[in-house]
Amino acid sequence: MVIVRDMWLTGFDVPCLHTMYLDKPMRGHNLMQAIARVNRVFRDKPGGLVVDYIGIADSLRQALATYTQRGGRGEPALDQSEAVAIMLEKLEICRDLMHGFDYEKGISGTAEERLQTLKGAADFVAQPEKKEPFIKAVT
Repeated sequence: MVIVRDMWLTGFDVPCLHTMYLDKPMRGHNLMQAIARVNRVFRDKPGGLVVDYIGIADSLRQALATYTQRGGRGEPALDQSEAVAIMLEKLEICRDLMHGFDYEKGISGTAEERLQTLKGAADFVAQPEKKEPFIKAVT
């Protein structure tokens, strides 16, 4: 996990970056740069996920209109119901892969129990027959 501040956005490139959480207003080229950091295609990763905590959709449409040849027409993101359907499908795959592992304490346990459960879960999915499918599903 990396917490990125303004200066890193313009020169930072990690194609495997999957998710960006936006918690401050951004506009124009700064917004386009931020989105570009997470939206790189990489191996089996078709794009990135931007979690918008503050409502930047209008700013994104304006930036797309300014910085793309298409003039910002079209949808800048997946339809929310489509994104939720994909996420639920991947969650089901992960749950199937975790069959046989009790991860309840990882959700409702104490901090120490959650950490121990996380360690056990990492070991569980590191099994040769689970590792690649799990990595593919979570990516």
